[in-house]
Amino acid sequence: MSFNSKPYTYTGLLLFLVAAIMSAGFLHPDEHFQILEFANYKLGGTGSQNLTWEYQEQMRPTFQVWIAYSLCKYMKFFHCFNPFIAAMVLRLITGLLMWLVLEQFAQRFKSELKTNSGSKWFIVLLFLTWFIPFIAVRFSSEVFSTIGFTAALLIYFRKKSSRKTTLGYALVGFMMALAFIVRYQAGFMIFGLVAWMLFIKKEKLATLLKIFSGFMIGVGIGILSDHWFYGEWTSTAYNYFFQNLIANKASEFGTSPVWYYALQTPLLVFPLFGLVIIPCIIIFCIQNPRHSFVWIMVPFLLVHHIIGHKELRFMIPMIPFVIFAIVATMEKITWIRKMKWALYPFLVINCLALIIRTILPADDQNGLYRAIYKNYRNHWIVYADKDKYNLLINDEPNKTHRDLNQEFYMPPTFLKQKYTTEEDLDIILFHRNQATIIISRKQHYETHLKAHLEKLDLQPKVVFETYHHHLEFMNFNEWMYNENMGWWVLIAVDYQHKSQL
Repeated sequence: MSFNSKPYTYTGLLLFLVAAIMSAGFLHPDEHFQILEFANYKLGGTGSQNLTWEYQEQMRPTFQVWIAYSLCKYMKFFHCFNPFIAAMVLRLITGLLMWLVLEQFAQRFKSELKTNSGSKWFIVLLFLTWFIPFIAVRFSSEVFSTIGFTAALLIYFRKKSSRKTTLGYALVGFMMALAFIVRYQAGFMIFGLVAWMLFIKKEKLATLLKIFSGFMIGVGIGILSDHWFYGEWTSTAYNYFFQNLIANKASEFGTSPVWYYALQTPLLVFPLFGLVIIPCIIIFCIQNPRHSFVWIMVPFLLVHHIIGHKELRFMIPMIPFVIFAIVATMEKITWIRKMKWALYPFLVINCLALIIRTILPADDQNGLYRAIYKNYRNHWIVYADKDKYNLLINDEPNKTHRDLNQEFYMPPTFLKQKYTTEEDLDIILFHRNQATIIISRKQHYETHLKAHLEKLDLQPKVVFETYHHHLEFMNFNEWMYNENMGWWVLIAVDYQHKSQL
């Protein structure tokens, strides 16, 4: 007797929508600076000097940039543009598409599991693992590539009763291409799936040619979008390959040993319980050498283990297949059913993490930009430069452009000025006899800046902070002041009391 999966899938849909609304910001800077800022450049909101170094090398695919640009242009045409709403709409679109392909993926492949319990866990993990809703709404290349490739897989594996036409096979190739033109690493998954079609499924050459025709149409769309963005014909795929592998630019962002994913996955994906992930993938591949998922995962994982620069986000396209592999492997282990006691801490930890990760913003800075955009767009914004308290400046040594501002969220009337020393700040405030907002870390304001401004008789007042001050009772050993927490404050200065400046 099959179980009703709708309560789990629709709960997942609800969480996806909540995450799309609440998790403002980005998981990784690439999600913002190489998509939204590129779109902002085409909209005339920023100059090319504020873009990442990848723009000069013409190595970033721009299909998602075109999507973001089109949405913003549409909103501006109807005079309802708001960058925060635009970003939220992009997250909603991404989340809905991701939910749709995951729901179809679950319905299609749950029948391959042997037990009702296995099918249930497959659905639960696919939609309700603590990080899934948060990841699913990211308007990033990794997530869009996952959507495109999973859609291609589902179209290919549709029921036999539904006759596959030339158009159907071409659509498989087209969706593969969409996965490829937003993230070129998807090529390794595509290679694995096509190899499976050729050697295991024994597909006819004519079928593969139909798939290839759709793939080339999709690649053509990618080339056109790149020409639209860069203003000339270019091959971003080749430029990406050359810069990252031949010029070895990727290594400048750090390299990791071959065991990085094996170590980090259990620690970060799911502490303690994540220990089963790697063994289950290995066992699944050994036990099912002819399964299409094995042919998809192996080349992708192998190449990513070899490449020096590694990040867990690179593994996002593997999530559906890894979850299936875990459940398929675990349901064959009979003694695991006697360890039901282990489920309770798993469920408690997962539910708590799921709620927290779904409702919290993706990064702390977004709230500041929102407050400035809404309330202080006609004020001067003053912030520190080149120190641990800076906000708007990306001071990473491997970035070509140090002034890497989130210009996308800045209104046209946004006025900003940076300072390096307190003497610089005094000069700025002395000559800025108008409404001024200072950005600072909470700790820096409480320990240094507040006293300095009061000494100048400027009557500072905190008008916004990323975390409510009532939470300070939880600040044991000042852990909430850690740089990675991003407890930022906006300070308004009152120029009516400028007697001592």
